[in-house]
Amino acid sequence: MSYNSKGGSYFISIRPGKKAGDPTVHHLRALQFSSESKVHFKLSFSENSAWEALLQRAQVPNEPIAWIRMFPCALPIEERKFQDLQSMKHVMPIECHHFFDNLPH
Repeated sequence: MSYNSKGGSYFISIRPGKKAGDPTVHHLRALQFSSESKVHFKLSFSENSAWEALLQRAQVPNEPIAWIRMFPCALPIEERKFQDLQSMKHVMPIECHHFFDNLPH
């Protein structure tokens, strides 16, 4: 499920077809999202292929989505991954640094 954090809509599926024999998500080669909650897709990498509208089903939630905690605390990551994330902080917004500094490792 995809969710637009600006309080917009979400999509149950990005499958471009609905019935047997129609394209599935495995056939998708590109997705294009617009701020108007419209999604377009391509089934080919070709520059000449046309963007097609995803005939889906943007739905506006009736209530805020509640995230369910799957673990009682954050799972630790390997030291190498932690160091790799630390080395990338210079390209991240400063507001994110606290999160990456406090990852259990």
